[in-house]
Amino acid sequence: MISIGYENIFPTPGYPKDISAESLEGLEWDSQAIKVEKFKKHLKNSFRKLQQGRCAFCRRHLGDIRDTHLEHFIEKTTHPKFTFTITNLALACSTCNGQKEQERKRLLKILRIRARRHGRPTNDIRSIPSICGSVLHELPPASRYRWVHPHFDVYSSNILIKKDWVYVPRSLKGHRTVRSLKLNDLALMERTARRERMLSQPGLVALLGTALFSESHAATLGTIFSDLSYAIREKRKYNRSLLEYKRQIDEVDRLLAVHSRASEDTSSRNMGLTLPPTSRASEPKEVLKLPAPPKT
Repeated sequence: MISIGYENIFPTPGYPKDISAESLEGLEWDSQAIKVEKFKKHLKNSFRKLQQGRCAFCRRHLGDIRDTHLEHFIEKTTHPKFTFTITNLALACSTCNGQKEQERKRLLKILRIRARRHGRPTNDIRSIPSICGSVLHELPPASRYRWVHPHFDVYSSNILIKKDWVYVPRSLKGHRTVRSLKLNDLALMERTARRERMLSQPGLVALLGTALFSESHAATLGTIFSDLSYAIREKRKYNRSLLEYKRQIDEVDRLLAVHSRASEDTSSRNMGLTLPPTSRASEPKEVLKLPAPPKT
């Protein structure tokens, strides 16, 4: 199994100094007000420590701070009352953040079609994919959430993550989370990233080290050796392409030298001059010897 890092966000971080929930009421999330920016910075730092640098949904390691998002579990667009409620917020990677928004739009489209079919208004639909039913004045209890909640639910009781990033649901909540956020599609992304890391290594020893040590926590041995074989094949192709490129460059240089010499001869004949024999012979070129492709 892959380590998930933490089960849920605990303890719940507090508000920054001199800022309270009441002082943030009426402010927009994207307003860039001093209080809002201070609140966001404080929560990002606090959540990153409590979440051990992992996404609240997929549990992969978060990357650069600019690639992480303070995710609203209950969307602020439909329920602005909970915009600055700390237990409605968690750090998520850009992949899960984007997929959650796509799922919200998909559900909204379905609900609007149903509303039109039954002659109901479509401009006040407040249902969201992560909640059963509607939310009115306060956050619902844990049982009302359709997805695994990063604050209220124990992750491993709902989802297990096997090596090669295979997500195995253990509950209905876990099944809905894996399906809606398409977590099992992440395996291909992780494998692509792993292969890119291997290809970036300069030599065979470093390549082996990356494959056997850096990636062993997240992938099975079969997958690692398959990716290692792929990386070696690609490096060989690159080396052969590099040799062919150098050969073509040398050929172009040779043709340019012949053309240049022919132009000089033509110019000399037109001026009635004869070049000395030593100037006709071109100096031998130094051949660039490239190392052979690595052998296995």
